[in-house]
Amino acid sequence: MATGDHPRNGGQALVAALKDHGVDTVFGIPGAHTLAIYDALLDEPDIHSVVSRNEGGAGYMADGYARASGKPGVAITITGPGAINALTAVGGAYSDSSPLLVISSQIPSTHLGAGQGYLHEMRDQLGAFDAATDWTARANGVSEIAPAIDAALHHFRDGRPTPAYLEIPLDVLDDPGRESGAPAQLPARRTVPVVDTAAIERAVALLLAAERPVIYAGWGVISANATAELAALAEALGAPVATSVKGKGAIPDDHPLCLGCAWAAEVRASPALAEADVMLAIGTRFTVRTASWGRVPIAPTLIHLDVDPIAHDRTVPATVALTGDARDTLRQLLERIVPAAGNRPRAPRVWGGYRQEVRAAIDRKLVEQSPFVAETLHALRESLDRDAIVTNDNCLFCFWAGRYLPMYEPRTWQFPMQFCTLGWALPAAIGAKVAHPNRQVVALAGDGGFMFTCQELVTAASLGLNLPIIVFNDAAYGSVRENQTKRYGGRHSGIALDTPDFPRLAEACNARGVRLQHPGELPAALADAFAADRPTLIEFQVTLQFP
Repeated sequence: MATGDHPRNGGQALVAALKDHGVDTVFGIPGAHTLAIYDALLDEPDIHSVVSRNEGGAGYMADGYARASGKPGVAITITGPGAINALTAVGGAYSDSSPLLVISSQIPSTHLGAGQGYLHEMRDQLGAFDAATDWTARANGVSEIAPAIDAALHHFRDGRPTPAYLEIPLDVLDDPGRESGAPAQLPARRTVPVVDTAAIERAVALLLAAERPVIYAGWGVISANATAELAALAEALGAPVATSVKGKGAIPDDHPLCLGCAWAAEVRASPALAEADVMLAIGTRFTVRTASWGRVPIAPTLIHLDVDPIAHDRTVPATVALTGDARDTLRQLLERIVPAAGNRPRAPRVWGGYRQEVRAAIDRKLVEQSPFVAETLHALRESLDRDAIVTNDNCLFCFWAGRYLPMYEPRTWQFPMQFCTLGWALPAAIGAKVAHPNRQVVALAGDGGFMFTCQELVTAASLGLNLPIIVFNDAAYGSVRENQTKRYGGRHSGIALDTPDFPRLAEACNARGVRLQHPGELPAALADAFAADRPTLIEFQVTLQFP
C-alpha cells in the first residue's frame, strides 16, 4: 500500500478502510472502472477476493455470506451494468434484513450529470439504489472513503440491518490527489431504540397472567443473536414456540417447546398456537403473506417486539409494542419474569404433547401427499450435520422443505422469502461456504431457478468447494405451473423448459454431476459430495405439487 510521502488513491483507501473494519472477504468482478480497487487488493492478503461470473451472483454470494456469518457481506461492482446486475440482490437483502454492502465505481466527477455518454454512464445510478434500500452515499474525495465505510457498517448495527450502497467516482479511485470534493452526503446515523420501561412492565404482566402463552419467532431473533434468550424465556413461561419460515433455527426443532415453522398448516392448527391467549412475536414484521392471509393465527393479546418501529401495527395491531434490540429486550423480560414465574395469577396450561401431535400429523401428510418428498426430506436431514447450512431457491421442493425440514441451529436455514428471488440458492451457498469452509453447506433449487445463475458453478469449482447442489428438474417453471393450474383451470402458458443435461453441464463447469432415481440414493451421493474437492450437482427428475 502507498505510504510515507506517497498519498493513497481511492482504491487503496477503500481496501484499507475495509480491513480496518475486519472485512475478510469481498465478492465481485474486476472491470475497467475498478482496477484501482483490485490492484490494492493484490497488496492486502488479509482480504480474500472471490471473483464471480456475474455481478448478480456476487451480490447473492455476499448476501449468503452475511446471513450465514452475521458479518457484513461486501460486493464490488463496476459502474452501470455491473451495479444494476447487483441491484436485485440489494432488493432481496432489504426485504430480508441482511447486511449487504455494495460498493460501485461511478463515472468521473466532472462528467456526472452531463449526459456525455461516458463509458457505463447511467442517468441516475445513485437514485436506482435509493429506490431499493435506505442507505446510499457517494464519496467525492479519497478522504471521504473511510468515513463512508465507517458509517455504512455502523448502519448495519443501528436498527434493522438493511443493505448499504456506496459509489466512488473513477477519478477518486484513481487519483491520489483527489483528496476532497463536494462534501459527501452521508445518511444520518440511526440509534438503536431503548425499549420503554413501562411497555416492558406491561408486557411482563400480560405474559405472567397468560393461561396459554405462545411465542412467534422471526428472523430478527437470529439477526440479533438472541436465540439463547428466546429458549430461556420460552422455558420460563412454559410457552411453545412457532417460527416464521425465515426464523427456522431460532429454536432447535427438537426442543420440547418448538412447534415448528408456522408456514405448515399442521403447526398453525395446533391448539398451542391456534388457541393461545397471549402471543409474544419477536423479530417479525407480520407481512401480508403471513398475517393478512391467515398464515399465522394471532392471539387476542399481541406483544410485538421489533427493532424497527415501522414494523408495528402495519398489518396487525399490537396490544403492546416493544421497540428495541431483541436480545437486550428479551434479557429485560427474563430479569422480571424468571423471579416471578412461580407466583403467576393463573397457572399456564400444561404443555401436553402438542409437539408430538404436530410431528405425527406432518409425517402422515408427507407420506400421503408425496412419498418422494417425505423420503427426500428424511434422507437429507439424516445426511446433514446439526449445524449444516441449507440455502434455497423459490422452487416447489423448497416450499416443502421450508414447512417441514427440521433445523437445529441459527443461520443454517436461508430462504429469500420476501423478494422471492430465483437463482439465489447456488451463489448464496457459495457465500455461506466461504464464510464457513469447515461446515456442510447444501443448495436446493428447481431447474428454472438454477439456470438463472448456473454459471456460478464455475466459481464454486474454481474455489474447490465441496458443495452439493440438489436440482429438482421437472422441465418447467413448476411454481408458475401450479399457480396456473390453481387459478386458471390448468391453462398453462410459458412454463415448459428445455433443460440441459444437468450432470453433463456440471462436468463442463469442472464440477461433478450425478442423476439419482430414488431418494434412498441421496445419503451416499451427499457423502461423496462432501468428500469431494469440487462442487457436485445432484439431479432428481421429478414433478411436484404445492404443499
